[in-house]
Amino acid sequence: MKRTDQTRQKLIDAMDRIIRGRPVRADAKLTPSNVAREASVGRATLYRFPDILADIASAQSHLSESEPSNLMDQVKRLKHELEDLRRAENAKAKTYKEVAVRCAQHIQVLALTLQLRDEEVAQRDKIIAELRTTLRLSGNMLSVIAAPSTGDNQPH
Repeated sequence: MKRTDQTRQKLIDAMDRIIRGRPVRADAKLTPSNVAREASVGRATLYRFPDILADIASAQSHLSESEPSNLMDQVKRLKHELEDLRRAENAKAKTYKEVAVRCAQHIQVLALTLQLRDEEVAQRDKIIAELRTTLRLSGNMLSVIAAPSTGDNQPH
């Protein structure tokens, strides 16, 4: 396919996208400048194709004749797009709620685990305190047993 044929096809495709109300690079108004912009070519390039300029003029007059129906089609299309967006947002919201519930469950499990760990530590601290007391008492008894007598039992 020649370069000229490729450019012609790009211009035709661009005009078609604008007419259908789905332009990518230009606004939705059918003008030679928008067709050139949508096709990613310069306006000078477009003017080398007088047949396409004639098609644009013809389509402009046809669109102006059927403007109300074209607007109704656009309204219908936009309503469908809006509904699709709402469905997508609802799906996202549902996903976020599910994630939040799972996170809350994990937090609850972690809080219970932490509470059990705290109870274990408290129990260990209690046992350690009891052992220290027992050691102190046994140490005191040993010092009493090992201490020399005061002389009450010594011969005079």
